[in-house]
Amino acid sequence: MPGSPSSRSAWFELTLHAAATPLYPPLLNPCHIEGDRSRVRQMKRIPALLIAGMLAVSGWAEEEKPEPYSTELVKKAEAGDAKAQYDLGVYYFNVNGEAAGNTKEFLKWWTKSAEHGNAQAQLILGALYLEGGCVAKDPKYAAMSLRLAAEQGNVRAQSLCGKCYYHGIGVNMDREEGVKWWTKAADQGDVEAQLIVGQLYIRKCREEQDAMRCRGFWRQAEKLFKNAAEQGNAEAQYRLAMLYHAPDCMYNVPYSKEGVEWLKKSAKLGYGPAQRELHYIKAYFNE
Repeated sequence: MPGSPSSRSAWFELTLHAAATPLYPPLLNPCHIEGDRSRVRQMKRIPALLIAGMLAVSGWAEEEKPEPYSTELVKKAEAGDAKAQYDLGVYYFNVNGEAAGNTKEFLKWWTKSAEHGNAQAQLILGALYLEGGCVAKDPKYAAMSLRLAAEQGNVRAQSLCGKCYYHGIGVNMDREEGVKWWTKAADQGDVEAQLIVGQLYIRKCREEQDAMRCRGFWRQAEKLFKNAAEQGNAEAQYRLAMLYHAPDCMYNVPYSKEGVEWLKKSAKLGYGPAQRELHYIKAYFNE
């Protein structure tokens, strides 16, 4: 990552002291906002939600949108066209993706597309087999599929590939490799990867004895949290605010004006911790 405070690569430096506990937030868990029971109930619908989410974040350009269903599309798919196979899978998912047990068609075409090298199909299959639900969990297949998509530059696949390597899901645990993939995803704007790598920098800052190196780590975390916050992510907005507020941070200015503004933005989006922090500020500091 540009601007790393070490002559060694940032991901190697971060790996050295990464804690053994899983990082927060889980990459695919839509229920990580504490206390939100209604979102926990959504986990029962993970298979459909997961696929729909992957389709939504794929970042299609106008010319890359799925081709509408037609006999011509079917012919191209049957002839081995990877994009047509992927588009046909999208069609079948949109038609019956919510129906329990009716997954045969879209899985068939996405699998064919993935085998022909389509990165988006590899991403979706990797995520499905990672989480299970409409298919039995297969961590090894998931990690392999995600790695193939990640090597083609698919940002979400890079982020999930980082999760697999960091936690040893379907592959031998390799923290260095995991942070490398998370960093690649963060550099390309993936919000969840930015949150995770930012937290790793904060850990390094707290463990670092050298003040200048600590300042460098802190600045990297600030940059990542701010990038994610500016994309409208409520948790990133909260974490950026608390980075400015934390009594052991380099600014050492509790409740700075900028920090309060980010808290307000996060709270407005419904993020519980930000709402509670604002309540505390109002109750004790009359701000």
